[in-house]
Amino acid sequence: MLDVKNLSVHFGAKTAVRNLSFQIEKGQNLGVIGESGSGKTTLARALMRLVPRDCLGKGSMLLYHGRSLEDMGKEELKMLRRDMQLVFQDPFSSFNPRIKIQEALAEGLVVHGLYSKSERLQRVKAILARVGLSEEAGGKYPHEFSGGQRQRLALARVLVLGPSLIIADEPVSALDVSVQAQILNLMLDLKEKLNLTYILIAHDLGIVDYFCDRILVMYQGELMESGAKNILREPFHPYTKLLLHSRPGGEKYVPERSMGDGFENSACPFYPRCPERSSKCASYNGEYYTLSDGRVTSCVLARGKGGE
Repeated sequence: MLDVKNLSVHFGAKTAVRNLSFQIEKGQNLGVIGESGSGKTTLARALMRLVPRDCLGKGSMLLYHGRSLEDMGKEELKMLRRDMQLVFQDPFSSFNPRIKIQEALAEGLVVHGLYSKSERLQRVKAILARVGLSEEAGGKYPHEFSGGQRQRLALARVLVLGPSLIIADEPVSALDVSVQAQILNLMLDLKEKLNLTYILIAHDLGIVDYFCDRILVMYQGELMESGAKNILREPFHPYTKLLLHSRPGGEKYVPERSMGDGFENSACPFYPRCPERSSKCASYNGEYYTLSDGRVTSCVLARGKGGE
C-alpha cells in the first residue's frame, strides 16, 4: 500500500529525517514511536506531501499503491489527500472556532465537489453517528465539546471523505486514560467496519502495544528498529530497550553513558547515549540488518547475531 524508500527531509542545514525506509500493507496498524524531536511528525507531513519538494533528500521515494508521491501534480495530490488523511494532535486548534461543526465536516466534501448540499448534510449526519455523536452536534461550535468529543469530531472530519489510510499524530495524548481507551477502541471498530489502515504516531508505548501490529522506532530522524510488536517485549536495539525501561515500573537498565570513554566516534545518532556501544560502532553507516525473526535494525551489533 505504502512504500517508503530512503526518505530524507532537510530544512536548511537541519536533517529531520534521514534515509528512512519501511512498508505498510493494507489493513495494518503501524505504530511510530520515539522521543520528541525524533522526526515522527515530519515523517507524517512528508507522507502527506505537506513538506516542500525541495526539502526531500536526493533518492527519496514515496510510493502509494505504486504511484510516486513526489511526481504527483496538483490534481493528483488532491485525490491522494482524499484517500490518505491526517488527524492532528490538537483537534481544538484544527477547527475554526467560528464555524459550526456541520459546516466544518462538510468542507472537505465541498472542496472535492462531492454530493449536493442536501446529500452532504446527510453524509455529515451519518458520520457523526458513526463516531458516536448525535445529529445535534452538527449545530454546535468546537468550544462546546469535551476533549474526547473533539477527537471524535477530528475522526469524523477525515472519515467523511472515505479514506483508506489514516495517519494519526498523537491522537489521544491530551486525553484522560479512560477517554483514551474509548477513542482507541472507536478507531479499531472503524477499522473493521470501514477497512482502514492506520499509521499511529505516539510516545506512549502502552498505547502503541495495544493498538498496533507493527512498530517503527525512530531516533533523531533515523530508524533504530522495526518489526512486529513483539519488539516491545524483546527489543534488540539499545534505544528500544531504553524506551521500554524508562516507563514507570520498567526493569532496571544499564544507565546511559556519556562521551569521553575512549571509544571511537560513530555516525550512529544514539552512540553518545548508548550503554552498549563499542569500537564496532565506528563502522555504522545507516545500513539496515534483518534478523531471523524478520525485524529490521540499524544497530551494527546485529552483524554478529544473524543480521543480514
